[in-house]
Amino acid sequence: KPDWNFVFVGTINDAWCETELKQLRALPNVFMLGTRDVNEVPRYVRHFDVCMIPYVLNLRAQNASPLKLYEYAAASKPIVSTDFAAARVFEGHVQFAGNADELVAECDVAMNLGDESPQIVENRRIAAANTWEHRIQQLSAILGDGR
Repeated sequence: KPDWNFVFVGTINDAWCETELKQLRALPNVFMLGTRDVNEVPRYVRHFDVCMIPYVLNLRAQNASPLKLYEYAAASKPIVSTDFAAARVFEGHVQFAGNADELVAECDVAMNLGDESPQIVENRRIAAANTWEHRIQQLSAILGDGR
């Protein structure tokens, strides 16, 4: 998709896909910015049309629980992800891709979602129910009940 820009913010682990990343880095429309201060990330996300979580599917991904799922949802952005366990919380509200062709196709679909589409509205609801404050309340209730 030479008419699209792909911007990756955050740490990228080359260990599992060195060859593929080398090919991506050679493309003029792929920008790998590396790690940024957590407070800067919303400024980047605000400009994204679609937020991707393109994890290589392995044991590490299956045990990941990326906060970016909630951050993207709270930002009212469509999300396209590879299919790993934590992303299933958003099943029906995240487009899942199993390979590069599916990723591109799902990004095409996601770019046509409006801010008030049922998917985006539900993502905001899920994000609001998973704030740090909400999690602290849940933990306090559990500890207060003696469980």
